[in-house]
Amino acid sequence: MPPSNLCLLLATVVTCLLALAGRMHAQGIRFQAPKSANLSTSWTISLRADDSHRLPSLTYVDGTSARVFLQQSIEDPPQDLSFAACFYCTTPCTAFLFGICIVFTDYEGYSSPIDGPSLQVVWSANRGRLVRENATLSFTTTGNLVLRDIDGGLIWSTDTSEVFVAGMNLTRSGNLVLFNHKNMPVWQSFDHPTDTLVPGQPLVEGMRLTPNASATNWTISNQFYVTVRADATNLTSAQDMSYIRLESDGHLRLYQFGLVGWQMVQDILEGQVDDCAYPTVCGEYGVWMSGQCTCPMDGNATYFKQIDDHRTNLGCTPVTPISCASMPDHQLVPLSNISYFNYIDRKAALPQLIDEESCKKACLSNCSCKAALFQYGGNDTSKGSCYLPTQLFSLQIDCNKRPQMSVVVKVLKA
Repeated sequence: MPPSNLCLLLATVVTCLLALAGRMHAQGIRFQAPKSANLSTSWTISLRADDSHRLPSLTYVDGTSARVFLQQSIEDPPQDLSFAACFYCTTPCTAFLFGICIVFTDYEGYSSPIDGPSLQVVWSANRGRLVRENATLSFTTTGNLVLRDIDGGLIWSTDTSEVFVAGMNLTRSGNLVLFNHKNMPVWQSFDHPTDTLVPGQPLVEGMRLTPNASATNWTISNQFYVTVRADATNLTSAQDMSYIRLESDGHLRLYQFGLVGWQMVQDILEGQVDDCAYPTVCGEYGVWMSGQCTCPMDGNATYFKQIDDHRTNLGCTPVTPISCASMPDHQLVPLSNISYFNYIDRKAALPQLIDEESCKKACLSNCSCKAALFQYGGNDTSKGSCYLPTQLFSLQIDCNKRPQMSVVVKVLKA
């Protein structure tokens, strides 16, 4: 696993069945959105009550809301849960995400009541580039699905204008599919996972799950991701799974819907991965040791401080921030008996830097480098692999089976 990526071994294909415990007979707005769309169709986000073309809206007491334009029941005959292609927002709804949500409907196709459990976004197109009211999603005459903001700026596109698209539909498994005249898919959301897997959705070699920056921040986190390798083994799923999500703390969790709404039912890698294996277990610059989080120390010198003394897992920050403008005053501080949070991906190593001193010098000459991590090459400590992370996550002491390495962090000279 690279210093900046969390690569966990998953199933080549993850298959899970949604739990539909407890029927919710809704008394909300009566509507049933279509399951498919033809070419030359567009949808605009409108909040005006007098707009006759305004999309049906589901709003919940937690402040989440969705404007729905495609809808597909998960079961036949229709039951309580439906997938919906929608524009998602949270109060005060000034920014919107285009995605696939799980919403609640009763067997007659009514919308969920506003006091029902919150909807869940399981796929999204424009994380990190939310759009505003009056943004438009267009399914063009050439078969391209295009999202533009209110000013006409291009936000996202399927780039399918030259593959003979004939139509679009939302499947019962929550897959948004653009198909050709032979009814064969030419683009599908399942091929572009975000942070979530739904029942029947594959995660194969080359695909990634990438978390949001936080539970409320839809910015894409580039800190780490989950992928599979060619030698991956199958992950057996239980019948009560409803979706799997990679969250901002690096944990892969299983959620199901039941009588009390959405609940986390399993931390999938619990018992297989040590706490110290997670990239944010102690936050940036934090040092994990026996379940406790501290800041790096160099003898009596203090270069780092806790972000919050009462919540040490939030990590540490340099007492004096470093910047490219202060490069002449940068220095490297060795951290004895400390290593990085988990595995090292050899593909991320800098091939031209095979000795420790060269690795350190390269970090000092690169203003974006936060630390020099040198992985020793077996018994030969004179050679190894060099990694120069631009963002430093959790460090560790005395965690089982850690690779032998040296860690030096960049600080400002005292």
